[in-house]
Amino acid sequence: MNKFSTSEVSELSKALRTVADLLPKLGTGDNVSSPTKENPPGLSYAQRVAAAWGSAALAMTETYNRSWNEVRAGTYDLGSLMRTWATVYETYSDVAVEALKGPSFRSGPEWLHIQYDKKTRTPDSLSGIATLDRKYGQDAVPQKTPFERLGSIAAKSVSPGPDLELFKNTPFWTDSLRRDAIRVLLDKDKVQNLDAGHYVGFVLVQGVTAAPPLVIVLLRVTD
Repeated sequence: MNKFSTSEVSELSKALRTVADLLPKLGTGDNVSSPTKENPPGLSYAQRVAAAWGSAALAMTETYNRSWNEVRAGTYDLGSLMRTWATVYETYSDVAVEALKGPSFRSGPEWLHIQYDKKTRTPDSLSGIATLDRKYGQDAVPQKTPFERLGSIAAKSVSPGPDLELFKNTPFWTDSLRRDAIRVLLDKDKVQNLDAGHYVGFVLVQGVTAAPPLVIVLLRVTD
């Protein structure tokens, strides 16, 4: 577990307050919901449960198609049966969990902390998986943003630009059907060229500006 000094904790606490100021600048496109518009009661809850049902239906369809092909080929065995059962259990469990959260549940972004030491050039891979607190529909496409440097120095010397495009590729779903976890990978060569400090980047749903980020990536660079 990474430990922060007292001064670093104080600096980070102040810096994280700026995250709220960065959020309005993120994303482009039409809003699917807006704080200035009234949505029908329970709309968010219905969308969450519908997304879980949609993922379950797609997973079951894919599983049954694969099983039928194995049955026709004469290769359907106990292992195939157990895989089918596991998929059924997982998908219906996902729906039940989402339904039991109730209408009062409010989804929030997942924090992903990555630390990099320039002197030792470690770790070898700057990656991580952020497990989200809900399922997302098939139309939810992850979108990355440039990073911002946090702290007092950032306002004077650093602004978003090519040097802070730290995501090595667009973050993607670890499971294209369940859509409840995102893999993030940063470009180590670009991170090596950064000054020591804290940086923050966001993973959003493409085309949605009213919703909170899916993931807030906090990068700590030391030398």
